[in-house]
Amino acid sequence: MNRFISGLFYDIPWSSAEVFNQTSDYLSTHQIPFDLLPTLSDVDYLEDWMEVKERLLQTQSK
Repeated sequence: MNRFISGLFYDIPWSSAEVFNQTSDYLSTHQIPFDLLPTLSDVDYLEDWMEVKERLLQTQSK
């Protein structure tokens, strides 16, 4: 995002499964172009980080 978009984050049900859908719907409805990046794992705990770290190391060794 390279500019302020008024209303983009208004009335979003944070921490729900609808955040992505509502945000992308808003952008599409207002004809605001956007790109999607690859989905990554959520890292909330040390165990999560250890899994991500292992995958990164495997990717780098290929």
